[in-house]
Amino acid sequence: MSALSNLEGLHLWENNLSGSILDSISNASKLRQLELAQNFFSGLIPNALGNLKFLERLSLWSNYLTTKTSIHSCVEHFQFLGKLQMPESFTTTFNPLNCLLPTSLSNLSKSLQIFDVRTCKIRGNIRVEIGSLNNVIALDFYGNELSGSIPRTIRRLKNIQYVDFGGNKLQGPIPHEVYGLKRLYGLSLAANELMDICPQVWVI
Repeated sequence: MSALSNLEGLHLWENNLSGSILDSISNASKLRQLELAQNFFSGLIPNALGNLKFLERLSLWSNYLTTKTSIHSCVEHFQFLGKLQMPESFTTTFNPLNCLLPTSLSNLSKSLQIFDVRTCKIRGNIRVEIGSLNNVIALDFYGNELSGSIPRTIRRLKNIQYVDFGGNKLQGPIPHEVYGLKRLYGLSLAANELMDICPQVWVI
């Protein structure tokens, strides 16, 4: 992997690669884009990815990444994001992570713009710390097993343009703060148990 130390982009999608994502990938220290989607990788997302300080875009969708047991927190998969300088996009859609949403989202970098974890078997409540993701423009939790209510701190997502909480187990009223998100153009809350839908907002 040392031979790759000057690479800024590594695209290995759809190559039938398998096994764990090795810690040694962090030797490619100048990577800005890492594309490992549509392979057969399994195990944890290595925390060593946090050593790729310049990493901006990481795509891991359609693999078999998961936790050791179903009681583990997703922090095992997400903690490296807090070590990156300027991450923009993190996509791990269609992986059986099978984990609990962390009690705090503070480990997610404030520079993160796209956070896509559709259909990853993520459970637990949406935490109030979600409001700390100041620069996020797209937030996609579709098709997981989230429960509880949508926190009112979602009003702090001033730059948000797209939110998808569809296909979960959310309950209670939709907070009115959602309707005040000025840049929001896409909102999906379908297939939950929510109520008090504002007629001015289309829920798709």
